[in-house]
Amino acid sequence: MYQPFQTPAFLSYRGIVQDVIPLRTPDSFDGCSKMIRIETAEGGTIHWILRPDTYLSSRVPIEPGMELVGFYDSSLPVPLIYPPQFQAVALAFPEKGQQISLGYFDRLLRAEDNSLQLILGPDTTILTENGQPFHGSLKSHPLLVFYRRTTRSIPPQTSPEKIIVLCSCSAPAL
Repeated sequence: MYQPFQTPAFLSYRGIVQDVIPLRTPDSFDGCSKMIRIETAEGGTIHWILRPDTYLSSRVPIEPGMELVGFYDSSLPVPLIYPPQFQAVALAFPEKGQQISLGYFDRLLRAEDNSLQLILGPDTTILTENGQPFHGSLKSHPLLVFYRRTTRSIPPQTSPEKIIVLCSCSAPAL
């Protein structure tokens, strides 16, 4: 069935970390926020604003040379400056050949923008943000999905390696 294009709740940029800078605001410097400068594959520069509530898929320190995928809330305003700055909802660190997606999925585990269909397998690990097993409904939470291969169908189907359920984010009506 045809579905009109819908802007996904989260958009992303993938790139290589160039610099990690403590974020200073005119009012204060709390030491908890950082700005991460990445270079995309196309040669562009993106600044990710990392706040204490940003989800990180790994607990290793972010350093120059690391590859990362950053996700931001597409409904929030973005300042019209260069390089662009995005408030990071999540930062994930892919392994070689790994794809990462963040979004809301319906009861059939189809992405809200019809870009991906999840097929849960026996090897799929489903965890909460703090690493605990998740046993609830996947429908009402944004899912950070780690996968490698997809089918050529519409939507592409994948059996993910790991799903992180971001319980702290609010859910849209699906």
